[in-house]
Amino acid sequence: MPQFRRLLRLYVVSVTLCNLLCSPNVVAENSIVVATEIWAPVFTTDRGDGLYQKIVEQAFSPTPVEFIYTSYDRSKHMVESGKADLWLGAYDKEEPWALFPHQAFDADIVVAVYKASRFTCDTLTQRHPIDAVWLKSYRYELYYPDSFDNYYEIQDFETGLGMLIGERAHLFLHDFYTVQEGLAAYPEMAKQLAYCKFGQLPLYPGFQHSIKGEHLQALWDKGISRMKESGELQSIYTSYDVEYLLTDEIDAH
Repeated sequence: MPQFRRLLRLYVVSVTLCNLLCSPNVVAENSIVVATEIWAPVFTTDRGDGLYQKIVEQAFSPTPVEFIYTSYDRSKHMVESGKADLWLGAYDKEEPWALFPHQAFDADIVVAVYKASRFTCDTLTQRHPIDAVWLKSYRYELYYPDSFDNYYEIQDFETGLGMLIGERAHLFLHDFYTVQEGLAAYPEMAKQLAYCKFGQLPLYPGFQHSIKGEHLQALWDKGISRMKESGELQSIYTSYDVEYLLTDEIDAH
């Protein structure tokens, strides 16, 4: 009889472990940890009331969400090392080790900054060869592979503006909101520069490549699909007075 009981306990433990490891419905934990940079005052805030934070909470509802605030590069590292479940603001397949969903939650308007005395929006991309610069980790070469002859990654925004003014580059790519803020911070340099829309890239969360990551990826796609179909996602953007950019054309994975 004792041996039978030991065998029974082993069987129960084995079945329990199998259920935990094999069933996607038993993967969810008490909370979802999101690592993100703060993009105040609208998109993410340290108060937890930003536009993106609202979207994430609604997509995963009723599961509680915990936000950890750090730099963008650090947020990716936290997901890769298992300290967070996902990070926000990624381009599709930005990192080969991560999982990316089908459903985007926003899009970056990518603009090209250029020296106004050298080009116009119409002539900017007609000149060859084209030398472009962008901040390290943006990796625009993956998304616009045939648009440049040479590109350089730089460490800070001011360096990019200086390269344009010094005519060491033809254009500086960055997202629209950061360009507006950056040019306002360097008004003397901004007098010599102009910018125009270059493209548009969907934004996704990036998930850890794990059983839980796959589960959360599926939950995200289901939640965002529901929010798009019901109009809830667009309503959230309207409540924050932010343009809703997710059209069928750019929301393709």
